[in-house]
Amino acid sequence: MQNKFLYFPSSEVPSERVLASATMKFWQKNDKDYRGLTSATDAPAPNGTIVLFHGNGGTAFDREFYLEPLMKLGFRVILAEYPKYGGRPGKVGEKPFVADGLETINLAYNQYGTPIYLLGESLGCGVAAAIAKETNVPVAGIILITPWDSLASVAKSLFPFLPVRLVLTDKYD
Repeated sequence: MQNKFLYFPSSEVPSERVLASATMKFWQKNDKDYRGLTSATDAPAPNGTIVLFHGNGGTAFDREFYLEPLMKLGFRVILAEYPKYGGRPGKVGEKPFVADGLETINLAYNQYGTPIYLLGESLGCGVAAAIAKETNVPVAGIILITPWDSLASVAKSLFPFLPVRLVLTDKYD
């Protein structure tokens, strides 16, 4: 039940043509899946890699506006995509998102080395914080945009008529 209220996945995979028009490309793509999106411009990234975890309303493609300003500051940017979002296979939820995010930053670390920074936006704050807590990858920093104190308090404010603490299985604590 919680998944219908908390997660709003999109089954639409961005096309190569649409990505090219936005100067973007798939990152870590194979025949069945991809991990995220990045700039199609291979600019130098002397300050490291930022892996961005977006909020629950939208997809990695919708966060394209982060690329240019962060790249101008000397960062490589990976717009991580969650399972079930952006047409990716998998399941929604805290455990699948964190597990997928851990694999994503491991791939980024193996491909690019350090430093690696995590950037979370709304729901992505919970994902990024959990990843920072659980990973063996050295995380140089974490940036949280519109974080919340607890998922239960957010859900309670949105759905005051429901016993959200009894219904929630995801915590992001």
